[in-house]
Amino acid sequence: MNGPLTGWRVLLRIAWRDVLRNKGRSALILVMIALPVLGVTAAHAVISTADVNTVEGLDRRIGTADALLEVQAGGRVIQGADPHDGGGWAGDEDGGPDRAATPADIADVLGPDTKLVPWRQDWVNTVLDSRLVNVSVMSADLREPAFDGMWELTSGRVPERTGEILVNQELVDRGVAMGDTLDLPGAKGLEVVGEAEDAGYRGEPSAWAFPGSLTADPRQRLSHNVDNYLVETEGGVDWTQVRALNAIGVQVLSRDVVADPPSKSQLPEELAYDDYDDRMIAATVVLVVTMALLEVILLAGPAFAVGARRMQRHLAQVAATGGTPAQVRRAVLATAVVLGGIAAGIGLLGGILVGRLGVPIAQHFDKSVFGPFDLVWTQLLGIALLGWISAVVAAFVPAWIASRQDVVKVLAGRRGDRAPSKASPVVGAALFAAGVGVAVHGTRQNMWGEVWVAGSAVLVVVGAVLLLSPVVALVSRFAGRAPLPLRYAARDAARHRARTVPAIGAVMATVTGVVALGIANASDAEQSRETYQPSAALGAGYVSYGTDSYEPSARPEVWKKVDEVTLKAFPGASVVRGLRLEDGMGGPATTLSLEEGDGPGLLSGWSSDYGQWVVSDTVPDADLGIVDADERKEASTALAAGKLVLFTDGDAAAMAKEMDLPAPDVDLTSAVLETWKYDGYGRGKSGPGVTVPATVVEVDHARTTGILPTAMAARFGVPVEQVAISVPGPVSKAEEQALEAALGAAGVPDAGMYVERGYSDSRETLLMLLVLAAVGGLLMVGGTLTATFLALSDAAPDLATLSAVGAAPRERRLVAACYALVVGGVGAVLGALVGLVPGIAATWPMTGHSWEYGAPSHYLDIPWLLILGVVVGLPLLTALVVGLCARSRLPLVARID
Repeated sequence: MNGPLTGWRVLLRIAWRDVLRNKGRSALILVMIALPVLGVTAAHAVISTADVNTVEGLDRRIGTADALLEVQAGGRVIQGADPHDGGGWAGDEDGGPDRAATPADIADVLGPDTKLVPWRQDWVNTVLDSRLVNVSVMSADLREPAFDGMWELTSGRVPERTGEILVNQELVDRGVAMGDTLDLPGAKGLEVVGEAEDAGYRGEPSAWAFPGSLTADPRQRLSHNVDNYLVETEGGVDWTQVRALNAIGVQVLSRDVVADPPSKSQLPEELAYDDYDDRMIAATVVLVVTMALLEVILLAGPAFAVGARRMQRHLAQVAATGGTPAQVRRAVLATAVVLGGIAAGIGLLGGILVGRLGVPIAQHFDKSVFGPFDLVWTQLLGIALLGWISAVVAAFVPAWIASRQDVVKVLAGRRGDRAPSKASPVVGAALFAAGVGVAVHGTRQNMWGEVWVAGSAVLVVVGAVLLLSPVVALVSRFAGRAPLPLRYAARDAARHRARTVPAIGAVMATVTGVVALGIANASDAEQSRETYQPSAALGAGYVSYGTDSYEPSARPEVWKKVDEVTLKAFPGASVVRGLRLEDGMGGPATTLSLEEGDGPGLLSGWSSDYGQWVVSDTVPDADLGIVDADERKEASTALAAGKLVLFTDGDAAAMAKEMDLPAPDVDLTSAVLETWKYDGYGRGKSGPGVTVPATVVEVDHARTTGILPTAMAARFGVPVEQVAISVPGPVSKAEEQALEAALGAAGVPDAGMYVERGYSDSRETLLMLLVLAAVGGLLMVGGTLTATFLALSDAAPDLATLSAVGAAPRERRLVAACYALVVGGVGAVLGALVGLVPGIAATWPMTGHSWEYGAPSHYLDIPWLLILGVVVGLPLLTALVVGLCARSRLPLVARID
């Protein structure tokens, strides 16, 4: 019987016996293939368990109800099946409602028999154990069955009347126990009747109060003002009703719609677009899988090459008795089929076990509650299949070389390898050049630039691997005058390129990834560092609070408390007055703006926490680090003369040039100001313009648009109110925390202090560099050790000859160390050079779109210390380990070569 599977049964049986006969080499190959499968499987299991999608987490969000409604004032809603996945309130400019929907409005859409269960979610600040604590409070009658699934009672009972509250473990850890009373803004003496936990999120202070318990001062608003309703209706809530509710300003999460989501054509036109994030994730996954496969193939390739070397006499006999090259290749590939299948199975089962054990550990670091242990078998089997394929592909090159060996030389006891192909370097150079071209193309893309650069990394790595053969030969030639151990290692690597090239390629691919990601990460941090703008003098700060949470009539009383507490802690503090851009309470407000068309209208001042316009006759103390002495003197002189002071910085001219508008007039002597009156929904109307004397002051960083003299503010007749209290430095972190606690104790828990401490590298940046160094080092050392010991095993006859002709025992240790140095050193140097291509290219799409006008086209920071450690430190360390662990004596054997 003839067919594509003819002969495979016998070859697989022979391969199985060879695996059992060579347990050490087989175990090594199993580990190299199984470990990546195990790691990816374990990560997939943990991620799948942690990823609770809308369907899985529906009960956590809407309990047993048919839908959850969120109502805000003004504007229609744009949403998909899950309102939290994009969309939001669109405002009322396009004819949407200008008031919040009422239960009657909702009943008109859903029907009169609909039951609405109201609840509110508020975030308030309180002081516990002398520390300011932000507490999430859900006001609801938890006796309603609709809330089942949204929370879990752990002890005590549910609140049954006004003034009762449940707390979670986070509040218990802060000293709140059952039977105690808890004070919240506008709600004193709430009795704690039990403990509970949120069904979907842990790790933040939370409480559940009976409706009406948080009876805040009518002049004060809590920070979250969305009305929520759980809906119970016989027919459910379909997509048509969701869209009708969206039109009256209601956001809807419906059980029926989640189960049967609308098609793209049914979505609002604002959401009917391709999901860029999904495409980016898909492209990233493809690239990661490709690089992982390449890494496994390069690591396992040397082991199969050594196996093929051990089988060369047997394979030569097969060829001599009439076996075809295809049959010889199958004999080598059969071993890969057997080992790859076993390794994939072990990796799959081990990964599931490790993932199951890792879920509790991962949950410890995540505040979101994971779902039940989740395994997506189609994807897991795909991972195992990729592991098996990588093993077979890794054996393909050794199998091809074995099928082309010189049968006569092998049967005579000599090496039968043929000269390397001359076409591979040509193809490699073409791929490398194509990778560089793709990288350059990626630097010019506003979207998908990162994907283009990542794709270029695959091309340059594959191209560089195909170029390794002549590189190894070149290294061997230059090692002619090196000491014997290094010369022998380099020439042996050149003679046996079938196992050397994949090993060096694996190290090179690892170092390429480490260098490229290191450059991208360091450059991203450099952009953050260089574009950082201080908000005050170093060590100084200011105190402010959410004035939008209070009615205008209540603000003077609140500021009085803030001033008393702050001036007691910092006697040198000073009050800052100004104009708010807009009243957040929905009432009319008055602001000032430069008349459009004037040069100063392009001043690139950014609003600070104390507003765009400061009303003062001096420069606020908090700006000492931003406005230097000369600039302060210039501004103070102008203010003393009754002039309006306008700030500009280096970004203003760049902004004007980019927008093709006139540059700011720094020699301006007057400006036209307009008053704008706003209603509660952002609509404004300007009054007549007034020409006033003005001076433009150039500063490094403009945190306000300008300073309005107090007499000029009175001339306009606009209301002026305190917007901050400036605190001179230095202010320690302990003083900052003590002040915030004192403000909370004084009844202003939402007041806070900002202290300028300058830019500091984020922990994420440092952690990323450490992870890159650790993972890269592990892969590099593992690949080098694997290739070295395989080479030593394959070179046993040569090393025995060295001993026979009088070489000292330590000579073998030196040869082993030098072989590790050749593999690790050459791979690391080439990897660093190759990694510069995608690493530098990635800085354009990652850092080339700064919001700061006049910023560089991109930021570049090369982490030389990381590269030095990977390129120099790790190869030397690996060589030292190999030299210490290698056997110094071998039994002498006879050989013919």
